[in-house]
Amino acid sequence: MIEDGDIDYKSRTLEQLRESCLNIDRQRYPRNLANLLLELKARGATDPVSEQHPGEPKSQRSANRLLTAILLAATGATAGWLLANEPTSTAWCEDIRILGVKQGSRSTEYFEVESLKDSRVRLIGRFNKPFSKDYTGPAALWISVGRLTGREHYKMSARCSDAPPSN
Repeated sequence: MIEDGDIDYKSRTLEQLRESCLNIDRQRYPRNLANLLLELKARGATDPVSEQHPGEPKSQRSANRLLTAILLAATGATAGWLLANEPTSTAWCEDIRILGVKQGSRSTEYFEVESLKDSRVRLIGRFNKPFSKDYTGPAALWISVGRLTGREHYKMSARCSDAPPSN
């Protein structure tokens, strides 16, 4: 087994040295890193990691990564909210039959419904009330299409003659 400090970097090309410098585990192999940096210096090159972040301390790089992660999470949350509240087309109603409840991931429950118009089966989130978990039978499904995504949005009611449920 190769020990820390056993790797001879003299036979490697400058490009291989730079790649090794970017990929080496600096905490686990400090002697190999020292030998690698010495070989880079002997060839008149510098540590490519310090070139990417010149004069930037490691704590600053960590803070930048954390800030990036927070911004990505905020962007995802905003996009999710926008999709959930996107403007939709005028809703239309289809008579359906609730077949039962299916279990989804993370304990999410879905009504399995079948359109009486074209026998199409859909899974509708059970948060679309007014039906209890045990209910099977006739119902109405209000469908609208999102103007941003083109995906269908669903609301359920007892019958199509009812006014469409509000958001």
